[in-house]
Amino acid sequence: FEITKPEEGAYLAESLLEIKALSDEKGLWYEIEGSVREYAETEEYTKTFELEDDFYSWKIAAYDRLGNRSKTTVLNFCIDTEMPEEFEIIPDVPSSIEKWRDTNDVTVEFGTTDATSGVEKYEYMLDGEDWKECSSPLNLGVLEDGKHILFVRAVDRAGNIRLETLEIYVDVTAPLSFEQWSDIEAETWTSCNEPVLYFGTTDETSGVRNYTLSIDGAKEFDF
Repeated sequence: FEITKPEEGAYLAESLLEIKALSDEKGLWYEIEGSVREYAETEEYTKTFELEDDFYSWKIAAYDRLGNRSKTTVLNFCIDTEMPEEFEIIPDVPSSIEKWRDTNDVTVEFGTTDATSGVEKYEYMLDGEDWKECSSPLNLGVLEDGKHILFVRAVDRAGNIRLETLEIYVDVTAPLSFEQWSDIEAETWTSCNEPVLYFGTTDETSGVRNYTLSIDGAKEFDF
């Protein structure tokens, strides 16, 4: 006989294991890992087990009506129903909607573990593009100004997936140039010691956070 399901060395993401055996003969008794022998009227034998997450190595044999025993078949497999552990995507420069990064060459690091079958691979998707296999550290290259969404998923050997997300805010472009003017005439003496300055500009990506005023190239005020 031969085991047709599961494949030898299979990693399975379900706790229910279905074993199928196929023989040239009808009416065989099957013994799985020392269990009570079960009779199969046809050439195919099917048995379902509910198992905990672990690695298994089971011995399976068949007997005919006279009690003759087949060669033992060893079936190795792993049950893993749990996804990899949670993890964090760590950027080289943190950013948020309140604090945009002023560098656009972005690198991130990540990593996790899986309790049973182990992490087989990592994949990432940036801004809705196709998934690509990757490793840590991961360089995303030079990103355009704006908000970017990065997904990284860890896939264990049984196919369970843990997905994590990182938002990246990039703005390397200065605000638009602007002019300033006052209620007093420039480069002339005045008796007014409380002049009023007028100025303003915009920033197309992150917006203007604050202005800095310098007096005589020395004292600075942020507002």
